[in-house]
Amino acid sequence: MTKKNLILNFIKDNKGFAIGSVVFGFVSILNTLLIPLFLGKFYQLALRTHSTRGTIFDKIFGDLERIDTYFFLFGALILLKLIFDYCYTFFLGISGERFSKNLREKLLLKQLSTQLNIHQQKETGMYLLRYSGDLTSTQNYLTKGVFSFAKDCMFLVLAIILLSIISIPLALIVIIMFPIIFLVVILLNKRLKKYTKERRNIRSQNFSFVSSRLGSLLTINTNYIY
Repeated sequence: MTKKNLILNFIKDNKGFAIGSVVFGFVSILNTLLIPLFLGKFYQLALRTHSTRGTIFDKIFGDLERIDTYFFLFGALILLKLIFDYCYTFFLGISGERFSKNLREKLLLKQLSTQLNIHQQKETGMYLLRYSGDLTSTQNYLTKGVFSFAKDCMFLVLAIILLSIISIPLALIVIIMFPIIFLVVILLNKRLKKYTKERRNIRSQNFSFVSSRLGSLLTINTNYIY
């Protein structure tokens, strides 16, 4: 089973948490984009000047003149951002823990159904590592690599839309730069994958060494007692 199938099956079985993570993340980035508009409107009301962010605010919320109404809306926005950020972090954390739990159960069933001679082909640490912090990277792959990535993509799309309202040439420059940035990130990830694999193999060898030494120590103590 590939990692794509594992993630898709998990999302199908946990649709509530997956949808909740995406929805709360989307609302959270909306609040993040609206806060600068509210600040621009504040300077417009306080200093009686005109700004680009204040103009965009007027297009979205209408012409707001009362300062008390402004503070009420701004306070509600801050409160909503705190609530939705908490909900997003909560749903993201629960999704990651459920995914790692589900994967550990699948790994255990796979190990129990594997022949003994196949087990002996690998170091003991290779199996110990599967039930230690090794699944943290797998959990991060779902939470940061899928859900957070989807949230960041939505943020970029909304930011470009907002930027195009302010300046279309500047938005075009940002769009042109995206492929270059993505290419650099892909190349760095490929290089990082090599070092990550080497680091994981070293950890496996260390686990194997500790396990074998402890097993030998237990044998020596047992023989000494008898």
